[in-house]
Amino acid sequence: MSTNEPTILLPITIIGSSTRFVVSSSCLLLVLSTRTPLSLLFLFSAILNSIFGKILKKTLKQSRPANSPLTEHSGGMPSSHALALGFLYTGTTILYLPSFLSPISIGILIYSLIGLYYRILRDLHSLDQVIVGFLLGCLDSHLIWGTGFGTKGVSFFESSFGNDLSIGALVGLAVFGAFTVTWREIAQASRFIKKKT
Repeated sequence: MSTNEPTILLPITIIGSSTRFVVSSSCLLLVLSTRTPLSLLFLFSAILNSIFGKILKKTLKQSRPANSPLTEHSGGMPSSHALALGFLYTGTTILYLPSFLSPISIGILIYSLIGLYYRILRDLHSLDQVIVGFLLGCLDSHLIWGTGFGTKGVSFFESSFGNDLSIGALVGLAVFGAFTVTWREIAQASRFIKKKT
């Protein structure tokens, strides 16, 4: 943020630049604090949603806005942040909250919308890339958790492995999730190393 920008943008910048950390930390804390098949499968489905978004980006090959600082080697449609925020907002509300009108659900939605506005404000994505990403994330989450498909997976998991998860399963999923979330940074580092050699 430059010193010429209005002070009103500071909260938007703080919230918008924190979404990756807040979302990842919240998911990890949910799984570690509850250690239930539901929380594990919720996190796993969020990771699959992220992979789905990355596949869509590679397939659609739509560029980010012209002024984007992230134009090299990364597509813009759909916004991965928007996809994740839509998925987690919808899934959290369906699974853990009484309704979409509960104060926590509305708070999550407001946080998500501010984070997405930041993506547009900083030319990281266009408005359509953010809208499509958020709506796809909501749809994915509804298809998994709103239709009962995901809860059938939880029932199968509980009947097969019990209700309490081992630390090994949690650590394995955390490593897999961290790799999925940071794939761009890993790819950039590998290209940098290849250029040096």
